[in-house]
Amino acid sequence: MCMGVDSSFTDPGATAIDNCDGILTDSIKVSGTLDSSTAGTYTLLYTVSDAAANIANVYRYVNVVAVTIANFNSAATGVNQITFADLSTSNPTSWLWDFGDLNGSTLQNPTPHTYVSSGDYTVCLTAENCGGRDSICKVVTAVTGIDELDLDKAISIHPNPSEGVINLDIALLHPEDLTIKLYNVIGETIFLIRKDDLIGKNRISIDLSGYPIGIYMLEVKNDKGVTTKKITLAK
Repeated sequence: MCMGVDSSFTDPGATAIDNCDGILTDSIKVSGTLDSSTAGTYTLLYTVSDAAANIANVYRYVNVVAVTIANFNSAATGVNQITFADLSTSNPTSWLWDFGDLNGSTLQNPTPHTYVSSGDYTVCLTAENCGGRDSICKVVTAVTGIDELDLDKAISIHPNPSEGVINLDIALLHPEDLTIKLYNVIGETIFLIRKDDLIGKNRISIDLSGYPIGIYMLEVKNDKGVTTKKITLAK
């Protein structure tokens, strides 16, 4: 038996019939405690005896669980394609997805969903366990073009490790406004540049020959997201 935390427990009871004494249901004694405010597994013992002092026992196990809290994340994984992953708490046992385009799924982690066209869609997930159900809705964006799908895939750095000059190659399918920042391990910005309406294949060279050897972080940001890459300077 299962119930949600802080819900009301109604004992479904038990029945007892003896071949000689007949119905003994009213003689059943129940022992054990159940705290519905605390999650856990509780044991109730039902005991009955007949006129000949024969004793019968039966156990009922009651699982008190926290009501699931629905949550999910999403990631663009193809042209107009989004992959969804369930992040709901308290071990839900059923899921109902609404992808916002009259399609849905009852899988915990649906197969990647492809939208007919790019744009914003309101995606909702209802998750349920024996304690109850919960729903959450988020707006996701179906996009086209590698530069929109994953900025990380649109850039490459070489050489890395470097002894001084690093080359940042950027390949974009559509015009993008990029902010490029390089900072050291203590967060100090040592290089910052903004490129507006960048498109096609581009190379940006950064000279680090005047800086100490070590680890640096390169951050490239557009209006859809940000990607960070580690650079090693070794001389």
